[in-house]
Amino acid sequence: MMKHDFLRVVDAAQFFISQRILPGDMVIDATCGNGNDTLFLSDAVGENGLVFAIDIQKQAIENTKKLLESKGKYNNVEFINANHEHLNEIIPEVYVGKISAIMYNLGYLPKSDHNILTNAKTTIESIKSAVKCLYYGGIITICVYPHKIGKEEGINLEKYLKELSGAFNSFKFDRLNRNNPPYLYIITRD
Repeated sequence: MMKHDFLRVVDAAQFFISQRILPGDMVIDATCGNGNDTLFLSDAVGENGLVFAIDIQKQAIENTKKLLESKGKYNNVEFINANHEHLNEIIPEVYVGKISAIMYNLGYLPKSDHNILTNAKTTIESIKSAVKCLYYGGIITICVYPHKIGKEEGINLEKYLKELSGAFNSFKFDRLNRNNPPYLYIITRD
């Protein structure tokens, strides 16, 4: 069993995802970054599962490939260099309603150009497509970092999540005793 450190929102996201996915599932890392969530998902769904690893930056795709290669994981991952905003065009129609989990880690790619980052408009468009991709019992996690743009992104995302239809539940996982800590949104389809 994996140890999870709930002081880090990415570990909390992985914990909640691990409660909802099984070997053989199809999942999406909508912002693959340096590949840590992709590696987690690849391990979780196993060799018979499928991970779509998406990022707008080629460097992120390369970083993720290097990490997976170093761990001997690669065969169950399809890499897609695109903006997550276009999730409805990226994920083949045959998989809509069959995805068990989708992970987002918003913001910018660490150790890269901080001018290339997610924003409220593109993330909300992506989430609109993501909820359609989920099967019943599926989950979406969204790690938010409240830097300048991230704070606005989180506020707008929360407004959208509060208005999701009754088929979905949305939650916020937050540390209350820290100044502007990262936090986690969770969407489930039940």
